[in-house]
Amino acid sequence: MCNAVRYVAGTLAAIVLGGSGCGASTAEPIRSSYLSASLLRPSCADRAPRIPNNPWPPTRRYLAPSGAIAIRLCRYGVLPRLVLKRSRLLTSSRVIHRIVGDFDKLPSPGVPSPACPADFGSEILALLAYPAGQRVAISTGLTGCSEVTNGNLNRSALGSPYGLPLVSELERLTG
Repeated sequence: MCNAVRYVAGTLAAIVLGGSGCGASTAEPIRSSYLSASLLRPSCADRAPRIPNNPWPPTRRYLAPSGAIAIRLCRYGVLPRLVLKRSRLLTSSRVIHRIVGDFDKLPSPGVPSPACPADFGSEILALLAYPAGQRVAISTGLTGCSEVTNGNLNRSALGSPYGLPLVSELERLTG
C-alpha cells in the first residue's frame, strides 16, 4: 500500500472518491478544500436501501470489521416511505472505534421474541469506509426487534447490554 494512504486527508479522499488514493507511480496530496467539498457531498440514498450480501470476507465473521476510518450515518423515517431524514459523516477515530466495537458486541438473534414492540420501519444505515477501499453497510432498525445486519450477519440490538446504548448513540448522532 502506498504511503499516501497513511495520511488522514489522503485516506478520506480515497474513500470518498472510491479508490485507494495511490497513483500508478506517485501519490500527490489532495488539497484540503477539495477534500472538504468531497466529504460534504450527500452520499445517502433518498430511500432506505436493502442491504445485499457483502463480498468482503471479514464481513462473514464481523458485523463491522475493525479498521474503519469514516462512517456516514443515514437516518430514514417511518413506513410507508422510508425516506432520508438526516445524514452525518463521522471521522473521529475515537467515535468510529467505539461504534465499530459496539456493533461487534451485539449478540446473534435467538428465537424470535413475541415481545418485540411495533416495527414502524425507521432505521439508521451506517456506511463504513476502510483504507484500502472496502465498504460495509450496516442497517440498524430503530423500532420493533431492532434488527441489525451487514447483509451477511444478522444481530439484534433488543435486549443486549450494548444494543440500547448503540441505538441511542446512533439516534443522537443523527438527531
